[in-house]
Amino acid sequence: MSPTKALTGTTPEMITGQKPDVRNLRVCGCVAFAHVPKEKRSHKLSPKAVPTLFLGYAMNSLEYRLLDLRSGKLIERLDVSFREDVTVESSYLEELLAMQYEGREVQLPPNVPFVPRCT
Repeated sequence: MSPTKALTGTTPEMITGQKPDVRNLRVCGCVAFAHVPKEKRSHKLSPKAVPTLFLGYAMNSLEYRLLDLRSGKLIERLDVSFREDVTVESSYLEELLAMQYEGREVQLPPNVPFVPRCT
């Protein structure tokens, strides 16, 4: 299906002559697991990935911009696994951001509550 009857392909195809590469596009707001390098793990049984929320793309690199769901810090990583079918419960995010940016004392649950994404 083309955007108009006059075009037989999409606009990027008509300009460049080839289909755009969309393999790196992800759903904003989905859960992502950012890989933790061996050098940053404290011991052998430390987690190999941390749960994050995908926010977008880094400005000056190919990395993904993520919100660390344990600390509330913004991080940029390249080695990431995505779960596009789930997101994080909104009340957890509100408490996490209040703790990180407003300085409130908030008790977060031990596990990050994941919920299915609405389509």
